[in-house]
Amino acid sequence: MLRRHPVLSAVAVMYGGALCIVSFGEVGLFVEGAAVCVLIFLPLGALLVLLLGQWRWRLALALGIVVCTWIELGRVVWHPERGFDGMMLLANIAGTLIGGIAVALALRVGERPRAGRNRPLSPLSQSPLPRLGKEIPPD
Repeated sequence: MLRRHPVLSAVAVMYGGALCIVSFGEVGLFVEGAAVCVLIFLPLGALLVLLLGQWRWRLALALGIVVCTWIELGRVVWHPERGFDGMMLLANIAGTLIGGIAVALALRVGERPRAGRNRPLSPLSQSPLPRLGKEIPPD
């Protein structure tokens, strides 16, 4: 993953660091509001799908859900005064799912057909002439 996508991996590490600072930092950057949480976690799902590949999008989304749950539980451990907020957890997960599904769909729509995929079996199958061996109905 790191060798195939070095720039994307660097972006993911920087995003993860920023997410940790926002989530666990002592500078008072606690995020309030479900819409803001959805927006903050959109890149998480997108980056996971891009890093793991479009064919592993379910694994990427499951990993995103685990990361969101870990972050919310980590906030409870490191900032007990804040407490657990289930709505924020759902907003984090929603943002991750929206970002991941959007990127997976965009990759699927933008993909070119591969050689040998959805190709006719033979050039005769596209011919307007009747196939050999079949009788032509009388007029």
